[in-house]
Amino acid sequence: MLPQPNTPLRCLPIIEDLSWADEVAYLAYTFSKGPHEEFPIWHRFEPGWYIRTIRIPAGKLLLGRPHRDGHIVKLLEGTVLHVQPEGKVYRHAPYRLHTCPGYIMIAYAVTNVMAETWHPVEDDVYDVRVLEERIADTAQSMLNHGRVVADRVDYALALQEQGITQGTVYERFRLAEEGAALPTSNGYKVELGVSRIHGKGVYTSAPFAADDTLAPMHIGGQRTWVGRYLNHSVEPNARAVAIGDDIFAIATGPIPQGTELTVNYRQVLQICQSQS
Repeated sequence: MLPQPNTPLRCLPIIEDLSWADEVAYLAYTFSKGPHEEFPIWHRFEPGWYIRTIRIPAGKLLLGRPHRDGHIVKLLEGTVLHVQPEGKVYRHAPYRLHTCPGYIMIAYAVTNVMAETWHPVEDDVYDVRVLEERIADTAQSMLNHGRVVADRVDYALALQEQGITQGTVYERFRLAEEGAALPTSNGYKVELGVSRIHGKGVYTSAPFAADDTLAPMHIGGQRTWVGRYLNHSVEPNARAVAIGDDIFAIATGPIPQGTELTVNYRQVLQICQSQS
């Protein structure tokens, strides 16, 4: 029996509509919070091809980026546990794989591994930086995607912790309609937009500094539309603060203009419970 990796290779199964790309992005985001290493890569060219050679030490997990076009993968030395949407399978050198656009490689090195990826090139471009931008999404775009998935996963966990369902949340929001209007005299610099996380969201229409007051979430015992549409995040840029009988969203750090505002629902709930 070959060894199994200790690293979890699937996202928490608490959101049914996560795609494979969502799960991989979530995994990348999770890994980015802990120690990780870059594997050595060598680059070379043959007529019509850009070729990348990589060595992976035994016991390491390779998590690739989504590729924009199909390419060829060659396992030259060693054995990997290849993780795919339909399951896991061992691959032994020599092995060859033709991928499709959007493909993401996840491979656990059972032994020391050497592999190559072959990418077709249609012009005389030999700048590796240009080619890397062409063949795959950036690591940052993948992490940004993973952050959004992490927000959704943590939101589902927060509901579980409170013993409520998404249906209950929808019903409460339906009854709340759009929420109370903001006092116009204060000139709050926020606006409603399409959320990157879910549904609608609250965005800044001006930059804010740390500890700035963003907008009221509850006024006079009634939730405002800001309180209605602030989405949950594992790394929120705002927090709820009780001021008298009202609750305000306060910036946790500098926030650029055009940024979606987020809070942690657990912290908001604690404030609301302290007000009751």
